[in-house]
Amino acid sequence: MRTMKTNLRGLFQKTVWSHYNTAQIPARYHLLYTVILPLKYLLIGAYGLFSINVTISSIDRVFGPIYGDMWSVTLMVSGWTAMVGIMFYKRLIWLEVLSVVLLVTLMTLYTGCIFFAAILHVETFRYLSLLLVLVFLPMPCWRVLDMIRELRPVRNVS
Repeated sequence: MRTMKTNLRGLFQKTVWSHYNTAQIPARYHLLYTVILPLKYLLIGAYGLFSINVTISSIDRVFGPIYGDMWSVTLMVSGWTAMVGIMFYKRLIWLEVLSVVLLVTLMTLYTGCIFFAAILHVETFRYLSLLLVLVFLPMPCWRVLDMIRELRPVRNVS
């Protein structure tokens, strides 16, 4: 029992919420790394889990129901792995990079499916959901570019 408590404490000390690691995060990104991104990735994973049971009609109409289920599972897994990647900020940043790139790909595919389904079946509600996706898509794109900038080696000019 004592070792499990010690192991959990050691695991927590490696997360982004530990006071040891908050000093490594730039002050302007502190709220983003500790609250906004983990919550966003958790909600994206929950949306993927929810969409397994409730089908996404635009993806089903364009590709079929089996692909819609695969898209939902991939969205769930990539959202939650991105959350794990941001939780262990400096150690698993490559996991977050790959997960966010996959999330951007999935959301771009979803945007195309909504647009294509709206053209095939003229419904104004589809355009509203397309607008919602286009509003939230720049955040993961910015995060990918930001992570690439962080991972780039710093050159000393002396």
